Amino acid sequence: MSIKNLFERERTPYYKAISEHIGGALGRNTAEAVADLYSIYSEDVILWLSRLYDGKTGAFYYSPSARYNEFVEFGGREVPLGVDVESTCQALLLVSRSLRAGDSVPTKSVYPDRIYRRTADFIKSLQHENGFFYHPQWGKEWIDSQTNRRARDLYWCSSFLREIGERPKYDTPDGLRGEWRSSAPTEAAKPKSKAEVPEHLIDREHFIKYLSGFDMKKTSYHSGNEITTQTGIILERDRVLRAEGKDYSLMDILCDWMSETLNPETGHWESEDSYYGVSGFLKAGSMYSDARRIMPYPEASARSAIRAVLSDEPVKSITDIFNTWYAISLILGNLRLFGGNSGNRRAEALIAEIIEKAPEMIEKTKAKLSVFSKPGCSFSYLPDCSSPTSQDMPVAIRGAREGDINATGIAINGTRERMLMSMGIDSLTPPLFTAVEKNIFVDLLDARLRGEHYE
Repeated sequence: MSIKNLFERERTPYYKAISEHIGGALGRNTAEAVADLYSIYSEDVILWLSRLYDGKTGAFYYSPSARYNEFVEFGGREVPLGVDVESTCQALLLVSRSLRAGDSVPTKSVYPDRIYRRTADFIKSLQHENGFFYHPQWGKEWIDSQTNRRARDLYWCSSFLREIGERPKYDTPDGLRGEWRSSAPTEAAKPKSKAEVPEHLIDREHFIKYLSGFDMKKTSYHSGNEITTQTGIILERDRVLRAEGKDYSLMDILCDWMSETLNPETGHWESEDSYYGVSGFLKAGSMYSDARRIMPYPEASARSAIRAVLSDEPVKSITDIFNTWYAISLILGNLRLFGGNSGNRRAEALIAEIIEKAPEMIEKTKAKLSVFSKPGCSFSYLPDCSSPTSQDMPVAIRGAREGDINATGIAINGTRERMLMSMGIDSLTPPLFTAVEKNIFVDLLDARLRGEHYE
């Protein structure tokens, strides 16, 4: 029996369960569409992924062109290409989240100590005493000028350390306490550990001035992206402000400001349906749940996303597909958590609408994802190539026809998971990999830790 047939046999009970859960011809057609979607994925991607791992640092490169080139031309100068924490976390999650149906497997329970310990040491080495983390290829001054890059690196570094139960060296702006607090070194040896508060988050007045620089009606995605990367920092700042006796919340100020210009017809900030409008809502709209508030127009927002999935609008990036499903799943979660007595009923009504269109929505999703398929069973961020930048920083050679870790994770896990979650059948998600593939991946990483290279 071929490997492909073995995988299909492993997944068959899940397809059957999906068919029976929905019932009738619609159930059968939905299950068949899910099985067809899985045909664009392959376990061979773990070989592609392992080649991007650097055993010396325990971290991953963004893409093959980043792995095999020392510099990239950017802004009229040569910038080093190096490993980065976001790609590292996404690579480790790509395998761990593909193991069990409808579950997100913690990294620490999947990988041996020697692997995540090397990664943790690398992450700690990047931290400045202001609490933020800085990659050497970009440098502190440049990163400090890019709010979204700095905040996103903070998120990934803090998330990884939290997950494995490690402390950073210094307190972080998103509330993770530095290790010196528990080790109680002598006063002379104790590192300075005061997490930096960005100027625009100092108080209400500074924050309102900061928000006035954004135009949600024209740049909802880019505005939302910069704001949402700072979620953890804003929540931690609100905690400190409450402790100081302040009678306002930065998160509430943000949500009130966003709601003022939200379009009740589309449920996002654009006046017409588009991937951009839905993506903008995903980025900024997620803050309502962080503020523990119901979204203003959840049904309108969800139906805009449904129309985007079914649309024939050409895809410009792989996030055009992922963000539509992600937005739907966030809306459903927001309704259930903060929609009061009617929240569950409203969520179930939306799921019923999606199920009626499920086979077509899945087929459209597969067709759009296939545009981004690249060598090694990977996927690219742009239709023809990987993105040369990540959060405005250079990470790869421009125009390289290759997959990248970010897009591959979006295609293999993100879209697949959020799609089935939006249909209310995430507990029936067929596994993508088995323990066999996980063990092969670990062995390949181990070889690189030992300095052995298998290309």
